[in-house]
This record gives sequence, C-alpha cells and structure tokens, in this order.
Amino acid sequence: MSRRSGGRIVEVFMKRFVGFIVIAFLLLGGGLVVWAGGKGGKKRQGGSRPKDLKIHHRVPILGERSKRRIKGKYIVVFRKGAQENDLRSVLNLRVLEERGNKVERRFSTVGFKGFAGTLSPKALSLLQQNEKIAFIEADQRVKLDAVASWGLDRIDQPSASLDGRYQPTGTFQGTGAGVHVYVIDTGIRKTHTEFSGRVALTKDFTGTGNANDCNGHGTHVAGTIGGKSYGVARGVTLYGIKVLDCNGSGTLSGVIEGINWVRNHHE
Repeated sequence: MSRRSGGRIVEVFMKRFVGFIVIAFLLLGGGLVVWAGGKGGKKRQGGSRPKDLKIHHRVPILGERSKRRIKGKYIVVFRKGAQENDLRSVLNLRVLEERGNKVERRFSTVGFKGFAGTLSPKALSLLQQNEKIAFIEADQRVKLDAVASWGLDRIDQPSASLDGRYQPTGTFQGTGAGVHVYVIDTGIRKTHTEFSGRVALTKDFTGTGNANDCNGHGTHVAGTIGGKSYGVARGVTLYGIKVLDCNGSGTLSGVIEGINWVRNHHE
C-alpha cells in the first residue's frame, strides 16, 4: 500500500435510489412514498363517481428498463411508519410461497422496512396493490468505482494544489482510538499487518459465505482509513462489511442488507 494510493467505497447506485440508501443508513424520519393515482377517481361531468367504480392503490415498479437490472429480482420498500407486524404480514402472504417466488433478503430497522428476492408477475401485481408498500424497485447490479488518483494527498490539502505528500496537522492528527468504522466494500483481510488485530469482525452479504476480502479493494480502503503506516486514523476499530465479491461486483439489495446490518449492530 503506497502513501499516495487511496480508495473509495462503492457508491454505484441509481440516482433516484441514493435518497433511499441515505434514509436506510442515517435513519432520517422521511421515507420515499410513491403513489400512483389517488384516493379518488375521475368524476363524471356534473355528477359523482359511480359507486361500483373501484380505485386501487397501485405502486409503480421502478428500474425495469435499467441495463443493470437483474431479471426477476426485486426490492420491496414499505411506506413510512410501517411496523414489524406489517412486514411480517406481507412476508406471510401465500403467493410468496408459490413456485417462482423466494424472499432472499429482509430489511428491518428503525424507519425502514422491506425485503428483496425473486418475484413472479403474479406476486408483483398483488404487492403493487398492497397499501403498506411504498414502491418496488428492480434489483440492480453494482460494481466498484474507479480508484481516485489523488489518494491521501487531497485530505490534508482540500483546496490547495497537491504536493504529493500527506502531512496531517491540527484535527487530522487524532488516532481515532475508540472509534468504530464499518467499511462497506469487498471485505477486509483481517490478517493484514497494517491493522495489528484491529479488525473486530467481517461479515458477508454477497451470498458466498466467505467474508474474507478476495479482491483487495476493501482492504485498501480500510488501510487508507486506519492502516498503521499511512492510515488517517491509525487507532480505529475496523469492521469489514462485504457486499461486493472477488470481481468487485454485487447487487443493490446486498448493499442495502449490509447497511441494514450496520444500523442494527453498530457499536
């Protein structure tokens, strides 16, 4: 790991989904609510709506035309204020037990409820009419972003011209001891000598069952944050949250599950 090298945690999300990720991670009170239609229907001129005209709540399915979408895979997000019982009642729907459907990930934290998995057209149609649901999004493939060329140099010189060196001063001189940092990336190699046993835990959300970093990007990012040689905060406790595989690829639902886990288990 060189002095000038650095890395960025993957942030390859659809623009409209960034707010959703921030809400899940920071637990802002507001949730994204998408409503198609309204409580009422179109009235006849000079009269009221016919009593037999049924107007249904029907949420849209976002991201269906995206080149990154994963066919048949969806993320279902509940409305603001949804409770654990609301999530449980939907997950217990008989249609989700039918062939062609499989709930693979479940999200449940303060201010955010949802799930992801394989859903049939029939299941999608029924979920679209469920008033507890805010929106449905086609699951997407995500991939590592390019590594920043400036590395650590820009941290100690946020506005001045780069000088090719990292020389922390003032508030940048803290060790970070007692701080817990969760690196949501390709994982962290716990045995790396840069960390001196400060990697408290690694957790896999790629579905492979292997939480070790087999790509190197996450370990690189962790080193930039807290490596003993060139880390910004060389005394932090690190956690490797693996949401990207050996090729640096993953899914949007996997990233969300990783964030959900951090929210529920953070120190």
